[in-house]
Amino acid sequence: MSKPTQAQRILQRMREHPEGITAMEALDEIGCFRLAARIYDLRAEGHQIIEETQSTPTGKHVARYRLIGIAPTPAYAAKVRAWVCAQCGTDASYIGASVAGDQYGLGKCHTHGTTAVITLYRDVR
Repeated sequence: MSKPTQAQRILQRMREHPEGITAMEALDEIGCFRLAARIYDLRAEGHQIIEETQSTPTGKHVARYRLIGIAPTPAYAAKVRAWVCAQCGTDASYIGASVAGDQYGLGKCHTHGTTAVITLYRDVR
């Protein structure tokens, strides 16, 4: 069994702590000097992570990254048959991160041609 990567450890930390993580916390807890680079890597895998600015007690502003959606596993994505736009119910293409137990994701509505929240239409086993 291989040692988890920094990105995997950061993802696990964000799953366990919904308030997110700052660069100082990543350095202290994980030993990661480049949190923004690891966040970039996680976003490239399809995870939805937002950046919020927070003020410290000394008046400095720091970025806090929060996980708002997990990318589905490749095995799950392979068995998904159809996604539909949650707003209008027409076909949609899956783009990225899923939330709520993989029932919702980010996709492109075929009717509107815009990025939208999509929902799982049918699962094939």
